[in-house]
Amino acid sequence: MTRVLWLAHENAFFSFDVSLSPQDLLVAVNRGNWQPPPGIMGLLSQEARATNTPLHGVRLGNLVVIYPSGLEKEEADYPLHEVHLSEKQRLVLQGLAEGLSLKAIARRLEISPSTVAAHIRSIKRHLKCRTLAQAILRGTALGLCNPEEGTLPLFASESKPKRNKRLRSASGKRLS
Repeated sequence: MTRVLWLAHENAFFSFDVSLSPQDLLVAVNRGNWQPPPGIMGLLSQEARATNTPLHGVRLGNLVVIYPSGLEKEEADYPLHEVHLSEKQRLVLQGLAEGLSLKAIARRLEISPSTVAAHIRSIKRHLKCRTLAQAILRGTALGLCNPEEGTLPLFASESKPKRNKRLRSASGKRLS
């Protein structure tokens, strides 16, 4: 079983499992013999389904990242060093690489969806990307995120249990 991160086009990416081994899937994708599952293709717009851009794949352990070949051309001019993202930005990018929605990332990080969207805009600016697909691809290439991590918790919550400073006895008198 192989986990696939398919960067379908500039506004859509999907994460799913296929029964092929990572190596067999990679060979099929790079030879042009792989087609996405019909159920996932049905989720794309008519325009996105009509695009016949050749696909390429990169293997990261048991994960295969599949992307349109157009993303490669823009990467050639991009320096793969000196990118600094904040911890929250890296956590948002990690959530995107795992295929989480903005709301799911917001719940995981205990921030608002609008804050997640602001982090995404900043990530795209830092990585010089126009699309989420490009940001995930570049972030993975730079080691800023790991789509293989799955749904493991990204950080331990720093919130401490709240303590009631005014403890009262059963009779209503303050104890502290």
